[in-house]
Amino acid sequence: MLFSSDEIQIIETCFIYLLVAIGLVFVFSFLRKMLHREPDEDFLLLINQEGLDDETRDKIITERLDSIFKGSGLV
Repeated sequence: MLFSSDEIQIIETCFIYLLVAIGLVFVFSFLRKMLHREPDEDFLLLINQEGLDDETRDKIITERLDSIFKGSGLV
């Protein structure tokens, strides 16, 4: 045999650790990208305009958050 059973078990364990590490890199890069988004200037102007009541502002913000989360695949 090329490898003993102990060596095969060590190789399998290292491979699993490698897959977990790669998965963590993807997860953290995704989270970093989501948390460091640049604010949308048009959106900021829209919610900060004068004469906008709180109910309408809340509705706009809720719709924007829904679209962000649906686009990210979290919902």
